[in-house]
Amino acid sequence: MEYKVLGPLQVATRAGTFAPKAAKVKTLLATLLVRANEVVSLDQLQESMWGGHGPRSARTALHVYISQLRKFLGEQGAEVSPVKTCAGGYLLEADPDSVDAFRAERLIGEGRRLLEAEDHTTATETLSTALGHWRGATLHGLHDSPVLRNAAIRLDELRVSAIEMRVEADLALGRDRHLIGELLTMVSEHPYREAFYRQLMIALYRSERQSEALRVYSQLRSTLNHELGLEPCRALRSLQQAILRADQSLDPYFQHTAAAV
Repeated sequence: MEYKVLGPLQVATRAGTFAPKAAKVKTLLATLLVRANEVVSLDQLQESMWGGHGPRSARTALHVYISQLRKFLGEQGAEVSPVKTCAGGYLLEADPDSVDAFRAERLIGEGRRLLEAEDHTTATETLSTALGHWRGATLHGLHDSPVLRNAAIRLDELRVSAIEMRVEADLALGRDRHLIGELLTMVSEHPYREAFYRQLMIALYRSERQSEALRVYSQLRSTLNHELGLEPCRALRSLQQAILRADQSLDPYFQHTAAAV
């Protein structure tokens, strides 16, 4: 049995993919999954399911939903219920690799270490595998729960960081032209994330599109000035100057040669 939260909530078995039909049971399962193998207190579960405004009978209702969740998981093939009653709360037992979020987080950590070690080919492969676990918006349809909304924000930030790292590895491998379309999308979706602007400027410059690279910098500078009263970070300002003087250090082949010396 596998659990999927990086998109709509799903439980995958050999027979197919399933999800609880009842909204509260779905929220309960998702809350236990993002904290799998940890005790989630009754107060935390109540906060997730009712946002701190639960009915007086919330504790009783919670126990009913736990029974319904156990029944659902049993129908999917769980011979022994993974939902355990603990002092002060409940715990869902799961192999970390059976939960897509945990598997993706482990792979992203591996990808970060590979990138730091300058094993760019294996880094981009590992990070691409991690990113492939996302099937859409994290915990899609469950953001009414404050607990799950916060979990989704954390996991989505992890995804964006993984994209940054994978692009960095691809740039080191000279895949500049193939990255431009993706980076244009990323700067549109994340207009204040300067790392994507830096990567886009480099990819454009190396693709013999120097004027467009400089235009990207100007657009970012204008946005930051007008909306936040800020200037681009030092790294971007230095990159703009390097592009203006056609600094050979921007050439990935020069960088590889210099690193080998």
